[in-house]
Amino acid sequence: MKNWQLHFRLMFSVGFIVAIGVVLITAYNYQIAREYIISETRLKAINQVSLSVNELLAELAGVQKSTELLAQVVQDFTGSETKLRELLKNAISTNANLFGGAIAINPKLADMRGGFAPYYYHQSQMVRYANLAEMNADYEDQGWYREVAEKGQPIWSEPYFDDKGGMIHMITYAVPVFRTIEGERQLYAVVTGDVSLELINNIIQRLQLGKTGYAFLLDENGRVLSEPNDKYLLQPFSELLNQYQADPEWHQLLAEMLAGKEGLTQAPCIRSNDECIVAYVPLSITGWPIGLLYPESELLSQLHQYTLQFSIMSATALLTLLLVIGFVTRQVTYPLSELSDAARHIGAGQFNRRLPRLRRRDEIGTLIRAFDRMQKQLKDYVGQLESETANRNRLEGELGAASKIQMDMLYGQGLAQVHEKAFRLWAHLLPAKTVGGDFYDYSVRNNTLTFVVGDVSDKGVGAALFMAKAISLFRQQVSAQLPIDEMIAELNEGLMAHNDACMFVTLLCGQLDLASGQLNYVCAGHQAPLLIRKGKAGLLKTERQSALGLLEDIQYPTNTVQLNSGDKLFLFTDGIDEAFNQQHEIYGVERLQLLLAETAAEPVEAIGEACFHAVHQFSGDNEQSDDMTVMVVEFQPTSQFIIEHAFEQQAVRRFVLANELSSIQQAFKHLDAFCIEYQLSDSHAGELKLLTEEILNNAISYGQMRADDNLVWQLVKVSNGVLMEFIDVGIAYNPLVDAPPPELFDHQDEVPIGGLGVHLVKAISHQQAYARKGRCNHLAVFYRFEQAG
Repeated sequence: MKNWQLHFRLMFSVGFIVAIGVVLITAYNYQIAREYIISETRLKAINQVSLSVNELLAELAGVQKSTELLAQVVQDFTGSETKLRELLKNAISTNANLFGGAIAINPKLADMRGGFAPYYYHQSQMVRYANLAEMNADYEDQGWYREVAEKGQPIWSEPYFDDKGGMIHMITYAVPVFRTIEGERQLYAVVTGDVSLELINNIIQRLQLGKTGYAFLLDENGRVLSEPNDKYLLQPFSELLNQYQADPEWHQLLAEMLAGKEGLTQAPCIRSNDECIVAYVPLSITGWPIGLLYPESELLSQLHQYTLQFSIMSATALLTLLLVIGFVTRQVTYPLSELSDAARHIGAGQFNRRLPRLRRRDEIGTLIRAFDRMQKQLKDYVGQLESETANRNRLEGELGAASKIQMDMLYGQGLAQVHEKAFRLWAHLLPAKTVGGDFYDYSVRNNTLTFVVGDVSDKGVGAALFMAKAISLFRQQVSAQLPIDEMIAELNEGLMAHNDACMFVTLLCGQLDLASGQLNYVCAGHQAPLLIRKGKAGLLKTERQSALGLLEDIQYPTNTVQLNSGDKLFLFTDGIDEAFNQQHEIYGVERLQLLLAETAAEPVEAIGEACFHAVHQFSGDNEQSDDMTVMVVEFQPTSQFIIEHAFEQQAVRRFVLANELSSIQQAFKHLDAFCIEYQLSDSHAGELKLLTEEILNNAISYGQMRADDNLVWQLVKVSNGVLMEFIDVGIAYNPLVDAPPPELFDHQDEVPIGGLGVHLVKAISHQQAYARKGRCNHLAVFYRFEQAG
């Protein structure tokens, strides 16, 4: 019964949590999607209204411009009224923006009795004529004429039905024309341009969002000028609101529209109980408000459908999940119950109790097999104790042999000392047991020093075997000459293979360019290296990645630092900084930094030996708990090394210069072309010129060469700077040694020849080297880009 209780508790717990998660996710997605759709629709509504307003403004502005232009012509016109009528006909015929237009001359100034008011308008694709003066129209009493006469300025009339000419609903733009008659400025005529409400309605009704959204246009008095239902044209908009019993909020919105305000809000729809997005804005020319409505129900219909489908799919998935959970938990809980019963009997000493026999490869099967092994191991325990005692002496002998084999795999059998032209290296490994998991290695290929210090997890035989695998794979990757990040990634993949014991390696691997001093290194779960420079020691700022052998397909970042001549790198494993004394205090990196600062000027061997001595003194009688490994690398390229290797595998520019000071200007031209070719900055070019000038000037002025002797100048662009070599046949002179620094003299006049120039060369360039070959002086300088500007 308990078995079933666990079974149902698991089903209910997982099902409840998943259901709550699905509900929360659905609600959250719905709310976010709803807000996004409404926000986007509001923006679209504003854009749509703006487009419609611009289109209508363009139409009305065209009418205004055409009417005002015709009024200007009438003002300057001196022909007969018959000619004036022909002028009006041509203006209406050629202007599609105008429905019609009239020139209504002041009856007091007209030639004909009763006035003169020709009117032309478009109808049935023809231009028709009507004489407002002969139709009892009393045009001087019409609103468009009377208001212009009173105000003396152009106006837009209120919408009206023209029953004297066009017989349609329209609005009129009227422009007064004044003339000076008998010394007095009088109203001569009123020129009009008509726009049909049908045209305005067509423009407004093109403004639509979705299937049920629509637009409307009101005049300044609140009458409907455009609305989907034509029966409301020229009717007060408030009557439409009352007819549909619209929400009182609409009367407030109507007041804001008629007040010339613009806005974007949500309000109850006029013709339904839905909520609508409402956008409204006034026309700048007439002040009439344009409005747009879009129901939210249509806006959110697709969202509602999607939410329903998602809910059905989630419920189906949840039901399926519960069935699967029920089946799986039953498969788990039944053998656990049987195993629990067997464990109670084994605990009582019944070692022959049979365990459940299930052919499973999952955790349950593993647990059953583990119990089976435990049962057998308990049964054989006493006999194994005797056998292990007999084998212990034999094992110690084998471990001694294994220790020798392990040390033979390391350069120097655990104590390496290397002195080369460009670097010094010292490394020492001291295992905590007969065999250990620490290792170190190095290799020099193509003027690049590759070195590594590593620490295998755990100790003893297993760690020693894994260390042997790691160092073998490392040497294979070094032979492949890959970039350091790819090399460590490949090493990680190799250590992952067949690593059933889940062992791992922390390491720090570096590649030092012995020509330029650029160090690239990778840190895989290891302590950062210490840089010893100018009497100080500090941890390098290092970007790390996980240890090797834990995870597949890991990318290891490359750290880069520029070493100067004389810099030292100190690499170590955690057996150094994590050594404990009898007071349970840790040695720590801080103590190590102080020690390295005190011994910074010592050779690499002395630094390494001082470190081991200090750790042993700190630990006292405490047994060594972990392997200890130290590697010290000093970058110290000799002059001969720089001259021999600076120009290898590079595109060298070589120039022969005459033994005269004018050659300096010739060298500048070559240097300008070189800087342009490699896109060097002006500050770099300036400092390269200064170096070239000082060295050539010293050689030509003080080298005591014959007039027909030549100098050789060669330069090459490398990754992080420029290498230059100057060769002359002058007297043997090493400026790097023979020229004393200028600070030794009280006055500048006391400085020997070349002293200031050589000091300037040393200050600007990063490295210098001199050699005398045969009867030639060879001076090489390395200029690094980071020093410029």
